[in-house]
Amino acid sequence: MFSPDGSRVASGSDDETVKIWDAHTGACLQTLEGHDDRITSVVFSQDGSHVAFGSHDRTIKIWDAQTGACLQTLEGHDNTVNSVVFSPDGSRVASGSWDKTIKIWNARTGASASLRGLRDKTIKIWDACTGACLQILKGHDDLVQQVVFSPDGSRVASGSDDETIKIWDAHTGACLQTLKGHDDLVQQVVFSPDGSRIASGSWDKTIKIWDAHTGACLRTLAVGSTVRNLSFDATGSFLHTDVGIVALHDSPTHTPTTPTEVLATPLQSLSTTQQSQSKIPQYEGYGINSDGFWITRNSQNWLWLPPMYRPTCSAVGQSGLALVLGCRSGRVLIFGLLAEDCK
Repeated sequence: MFSPDGSRVASGSDDETVKIWDAHTGACLQTLEGHDDRITSVVFSQDGSHVAFGSHDRTIKIWDAQTGACLQTLEGHDNTVNSVVFSPDGSRVASGSWDKTIKIWNARTGASASLRGLRDKTIKIWDACTGACLQILKGHDDLVQQVVFSPDGSRVASGSDDETIKIWDAHTGACLQTLKGHDDLVQQVVFSPDGSRIASGSWDKTIKIWDAHTGACLRTLAVGSTVRNLSFDATGSFLHTDVGIVALHDSPTHTPTTPTEVLATPLQSLSTTQQSQSKIPQYEGYGINSDGFWITRNSQNWLWLPPMYRPTCSAVGQSGLALVLGCRSGRVLIFGLLAEDCK
């Protein structure tokens, strides 16, 4: 996980530690110890001052990212904590667990409210302070995979196994739009920073960009693999995915069925020309091939990785020119890439 400014990387390991690294030099800045089982989730606060991580030991710890001091240990889950996130202002932490609950924590005091979820095809909106259920949103025909608020909090978008995205009024619970077009379950949904667009990622191996107000599909990007991670950058100009960083250039030459430029990816990297949706893009630049044995350059095997250096996870810096690999050996490798070398 990169810090918001891209200067540091945090990595969690089965050795029960989190390490914070200088993304430019590769130096280890902090080793944070205290959990009693493997680390499952790591996240920076939006200002980069704190880092939180969840563990198989059922707890969340919040640390000062500069000093390495442990500020809070949050206890209350009855099973593995598999997801942790800070609120935008850093005052609260939300955690999701295998115990089928979400907990909202005060990041300073450690107090919590528990929100219990069900696999019942509905979305529930909860008061993060009291734990009261404010709305139940019904309309999907299958399991809901992902929900997200718009930046202003007025709308909710949801992705489902029924292959649709729905946009809801967060106050009234009314369904405003149903977005259809994916051919498999929708696992990722995210609003652009200004709330005008929605990006969705599906098991049909495409990303779709939608007009959040009209429901029109603006663009379909064929990425060649299942999309499990999706986020806009702060400007809304780039889309970060587990198959790359996509530049969302508004150009009349881009049609709704052609992918735009992919700047970097941990699988196969840097830029791609426009191609039909039925083809997997052929990337240029640096990356990792699908079996993790090689670093690639211009889609060709370039540097063989010995077994101890083969990645189990990876991350891409916002510029697309930093590639981080987490290895079974416990090593974290940071590659600084030069764009001019890929031409």
